[in-house]
Amino acid sequence: MSEEEVFDIIIDSSEVNSGIIEKFEDSNFKYKVEQLPVADYFIRGTVLIERKEFFDFLRSLKDKSLFEEMPVMKATCQRTAVILERYYLMSLKKFESRFPIASIKGALRSLAVDFQMPIIYTTSLNDTFLQLCSIIKSIDKPQYESLYLRMPMRKGESPLQDVLNVVIGFPDVGMVGAVELLKHFGSIKELVNADTEEIMTISGFGKKKAEKIVKICNFEVEEVSGEERNAERVDT
Repeated sequence: MSEEEVFDIIIDSSEVNSGIIEKFEDSNFKYKVEQLPVADYFIRGTVLIERKEFFDFLRSLKDKSLFEEMPVMKATCQRTAVILERYYLMSLKKFESRFPIASIKGALRSLAVDFQMPIIYTTSLNDTFLQLCSIIKSIDKPQYESLYLRMPMRKGESPLQDVLNVVIGFPDVGMVGAVELLKHFGSIKELVNADTEEIMTISGFGKKKAEKIVKICNFEVEEVSGEERNAERVDT
């Protein structure tokens, strides 16, 4: 990238009305606003961050979009985080009749443990801005390595999500396993051509799980004629 293309932070266009852009206008950081393929902030080409205001977080749990977004983020960028805004200001008990507290805590635990995605709690928009500034300062050199090359898509038009759904369908893989497989192989084509030994080099994939994947990838479906299908229906 040329010098003029280097930004401290790229802010997704969905944040236009949040107030965060005005904060950066009054700062010394170089920023730009555009539609990111995933998440809300891309910091110095290195860190991808999703901001969830508390009620937005609850909505994304209810419609299950949270756990559709997170694996896409993890497959897109190595370093990711979630900012959860105003969480501490809310009394969870008043939401218990509409949303079980156990579900909220379970979702937070899954983000931290299953997706290994740090959660940054902030009390306000200004606090969120200060946290973003702190992250920008902690990264010495911008590294624009991958986001646009690896994510040729826009929100709501996610071929990567479709690819993830295919890989999640393999036995005993799940969302986190699918992300790890795609990080290693880069495409379904490369995964299909892999052998057991290479799959076993990936964290969380032992011999049995790797053998199942290889077996499915190499399974040949015999052609069944129309007459044979009709015969099977009669027999059953």
